[in-house]
Amino acid sequence: MTSPRATGASALTERTACLLTMTGRVQGLGVRPAVFCLATKLGLTGSVRNTIRGVEIEIEGDESAVAAFVEQLPRAVPTGAKIDRLESQSVVPSHRRTFTIETGSVNGPLTAHVPVDMAVCSRCLHEVFHREDRRYRYPFTSCTACGPRYSIINSWMRTNRNDHRWGWEND
Repeated sequence: MTSPRATGASALTERTACLLTMTGRVQGLGVRPAVFCLATKLGLTGSVRNTIRGVEIEIEGDESAVAAFVEQLPRAVPTGAKIDRLESQSVVPSHRRTFTIETGSVNGPLTAHVPVDMAVCSRCLHEVFHREDRRYRYPFTSCTACGPRYSIINSWMRTNRNDHRWGWEND
């Protein structure tokens, strides 16, 4: 099917959409924000959410931008993440206007990997010991590339309601 031509120099492009399921060590590491950044950089719409299997991404837009997203995704995730498998299936475009990070789903047995605790990285150490930094001497400094994960995950799904780190309520 050929895309219709708009009057003038620009042409309307046909939208394509796919559902990606990413499994491996992909939760609790900042993967969803990284997916959001890549999707918005490429002008794509859709959503990303944690599931019992890993991370699910609905991505929609121009065919070449969707292909670029799939190709760049393994390099866009944080360094602590490890994608074991990336499954893709075509879906009908829903014509969303934005890309969103959605609350995860917890239906069924968990099959996603629990990430291990990691040592504080050099960037975070610099923040802790640099007097001018806003995190100077803050004892809980960590980022998506480092820090505790397994020991702070009270319930697997990394949503505001279930991220109870030290017993403090986030709501």
